[in-house]
Amino acid sequence: MKKNVKFACKVEYDGCGYAGWQSQKNIATIQDELEKSISYVANHQVKITTAGRTDAGVHATSAVFHFETPKHRDKKSWIFGINSNLPADIKIKKIFQVSNDFDARFSAITRSYRYILLQSLSSSPILNKKVYWIRTKLDLEKMQKGANYLIGEHNFNAYRTSQCQAKHAIRNIHKITITKNKNLVYVDITANAFLHNMIRIIVGCLLQIGTGNKKPIWIDEILKLQQRNHIGETTPPYGLYFVGVEYPKKYKIDNKITLPFL
Repeated sequence: MKKNVKFACKVEYDGCGYAGWQSQKNIATIQDELEKSISYVANHQVKITTAGRTDAGVHATSAVFHFETPKHRDKKSWIFGINSNLPADIKIKKIFQVSNDFDARFSAITRSYRYILLQSLSSSPILNKKVYWIRTKLDLEKMQKGANYLIGEHNFNAYRTSQCQAKHAIRNIHKITITKNKNLVYVDITANAFLHNMIRIIVGCLLQIGTGNKKPIWIDEILKLQQRNHIGETTPPYGLYFVGVEYPKKYKIDNKITLPFL
């Protein structure tokens, strides 16, 4: 009997047509599409484990998952075979053979996301469901000052939804940077892990500061208060992109962050 081989895959997808990553009954999900395709190529039922489950409508340029199989194929055969059986809005970009102790979720050191805002008087039909349109001019310097309060290890209970199933809200944000290129504003955030809707809630709070409704210190006040009901909007999912996962060097996985084409 052949021993199982473990592979880690980088996957890119447009989340608009799916109810998120996690498998659900009678509705399209990223996990179901991938498992169906990989199982077809491997000729046996395959289950995958991801570094992070994205919500409905959230995109990814470099999400990571792993699977095991006794089938031995070269990397190109896996990529071509899997992709030929996937819909056009989900594609494997890279594949790595990893050691048996690797786990896409538990081996991850950090996860990185980018949220994209379109600051313009009119919306963009081409970028519809790819960015979040904002009419109001934003003060990026004040937004960055507010974001800086979140860097480090904190209890982020105020920055998660009531549906969040995480056992605790302690997370460590390594960095948040807010930049602009023409009329696109980027919020880049890296942390050891995230809570349900955490990034979208953070961006919603930063917009309150950027539009002048709140002062930067408000971010810290909410953080210390630890009550979600004092925060404003949760921004839409379609402006959010999962752009990379960092793993220990021993696994020899490309840790490069892949930013959206925008």
